[in-house]
Amino acid sequence: MKRIIALILCLLMLLSVFCSCEKKNEDGKANTSETQKSSIPDGSANDAPGDVISFESEHYKVDNNMLNYFYRFDYYEAIEKYYDSYFQYYNLNPKKDLKQQQCKLYEENKTWFDYFIAMTTSNIVNFLYFAERAYDVGNNTAPEITENVEKDLEAIKSAAEYYEISKEEFIKSRFGATVTEEDVRRALELYYTGTYQYDLDLASIKVSDEDMDKYYEENKSEFVYCDFRSYSIKANVKDGASEAETLAAYEKAEKKAKELLATGNEQAFISWIYNYEKEINDTLETPLTEQEMQYYSKKITVEYNYTDKTAFGKWAFEEGRKVGDMTMLDNGQGTYTVYYIYTAPTRHNNKTANISRILVDIEDFDNNQDKAYEKAKELWEKWENTDKSLDAFNKLAKEYNSEDNIEYDGLKTSDMETQLSSWCTDTERKAGDSELIPSSYGYYIVYYRGSGEIQWKSEAYEAIRENAIKDIYNEYIDKYSVSLNENNINLVSGITSYTSDDDSTETTNS
Repeated sequence: MKRIIALILCLLMLLSVFCSCEKKNEDGKANTSETQKSSIPDGSANDAPGDVISFESEHYKVDNNMLNYFYRFDYYEAIEKYYDSYFQYYNLNPKKDLKQQQCKLYEENKTWFDYFIAMTTSNIVNFLYFAERAYDVGNNTAPEITENVEKDLEAIKSAAEYYEISKEEFIKSRFGATVTEEDVRRALELYYTGTYQYDLDLASIKVSDEDMDKYYEENKSEFVYCDFRSYSIKANVKDGASEAETLAAYEKAEKKAKELLATGNEQAFISWIYNYEKEINDTLETPLTEQEMQYYSKKITVEYNYTDKTAFGKWAFEEGRKVGDMTMLDNGQGTYTVYYIYTAPTRHNNKTANISRILVDIEDFDNNQDKAYEKAKELWEKWENTDKSLDAFNKLAKEYNSEDNIEYDGLKTSDMETQLSSWCTDTERKAGDSELIPSSYGYYIVYYRGSGEIQWKSEAYEAIRENAIKDIYNEYIDKYSVSLNENNINLVSGITSYTSDDDSTETTNS
């Protein structure tokens, strides 16, 4: 059931498929030029609010039935992907009308409807600008657009059959009582026309090695990081201590910190911390375990990004900083921290990873870790009994995978969880290696297809292309006109409920 829902949720768009960029004025604020203000008639008195126009460009119109489709798609996808990890912590209740729930992400008095409709509005405006460009240069009739539309409509039909309801019932239950298949088709045509042009524009951006080198030199602070060890010593000031007693406690803590600073090398640094932890352990209300003492003495903070906003950052990223350099900083209130540079300031010179993976999602097993592991182990044993080829892995992945994607290219260390990153960046790693790796989502069965671009170059490449596509987008804003009517947009309902994957239909407002 979950995979059918995921198919529908991922049919059309990622929330960030387009750069969510707005034209900026000289003062840095978003442009609200006349070309984006509405001359669209207000449809609030219309008997058929699904027919009223909310967005319009020279060659395209988006009525509220299409808007309902886009809006509900964005909402359902966001809830499916991010409710457990994000939205629930801001008290979003999927079973209550979004227009009746204040959104705590805003300082002002706005609702969750405002949040999601703003996201959808931004998406639609982006679609319209790129679709206008496609029309202008004759790309709006590309056969790929029609092919993708038909594939998505066929997937909706398959989902309806799975639920044993008609396609019309499925569309109404998911996207609104006035939404028809033709409305969905028109929405898909706009979406795929816009994304087709966007993909062409993105592909037209060429980035050379010289471009990446230049970008790095001009933006070093975006790339540089360091790794370090650190340990803080806090003065033991008893309740009711006099000023003299407090000062003495501060001096004792500072003296200990200077002892650590004087160790002078990494092994001595680790040993001193471990011995100090043992020394004070009996005085702690909850004594540390041997494992905890080992952890604190060997802890490394990795990939600390460049900053000149903190005392440590200013010291760590000074020119000439090298491995083994140490310093002590007074944090105030009798706390002193000693730092040891483990990796000198540098850029990410390791290569990105190209992998294929199968996710055994713990949510598919009611968050039962043991059951998820049993399934992962079963799949791993199936994999072990194959010829270990990429084709065999892809075949297994198609039989069972909780994700829609199998292949992931150009993964940076920041894109991966710690254990997966450590495995991929192992110096002995080679194409064809595979492993069963624990994840916060459950378990991954991973196939390593090889390394990609050097990471800092990948980061520079992405940044250059992002800036270039923003420039292209801003050119379209100058050239084409897109209007919207907020009153008509707000006629869309707030969505009153979101049901679980086990329900075949949903209760929705019309």
